[in-house]
Amino acid sequence: MSTTIKLHTARVWVSTYNTYNSGSLLGEWVDLYDFTSSHEFYTHLSEVLNKKLWKEQDPEYMFNDFEGFPRSLYYESYVSDDIFLYLDIISREGVDEETFSGFIDNWGYTDLEEGYQKYKDCKTGFDDWQEYAEEYADIYYPEAVKCDYFDYKSLIRDLKFDHTMIKGYIFRDN
Repeated sequence: MSTTIKLHTARVWVSTYNTYNSGSLLGEWVDLYDFTSSHEFYTHLSEVLNKKLWKEQDPEYMFNDFEGFPRSLYYESYVSDDIFLYLDIISREGVDEETFSGFIDNWGYTDLEEGYQKYKDCKTGFDDWQEYAEEYADIYYPEAVKCDYFDYKSLIRDLKFDHTMIKGYIFRDN
């Protein structure tokens, strides 16, 4: 027997305001990777989940929780197409979901294509300050590195003024 393991977990807990106001959180986790647009997503909610769980005439959907995408894309009262653009970028470009999500939240990009471009431009490829400082010094201070002594601790301190560590990776600030 084989099982499929999903690496991505972008999903929301879907309920309705009516059930919430009645004192219940009756709902279900919905995997956003199963859809390509908010239209598909809402069609699924009305045709499948509403008939299965709530049986409401005109449900007002409520999204009580989320995981696997940036907080800045989460709203309690709707799921926007930006989430599906985010998931498309993750799938299309093969970027690390957790790191990209942290980058988007850290700098608050609302234009995700621009955010992705900045992500590519700002990611140094390093996950260790010492390694990054050594590479940086070789490029920008080659004569000083040839000396017997180079103060890498001070360089690391200075780099931290205009660089940020996000989910284990070093990024240049905007």
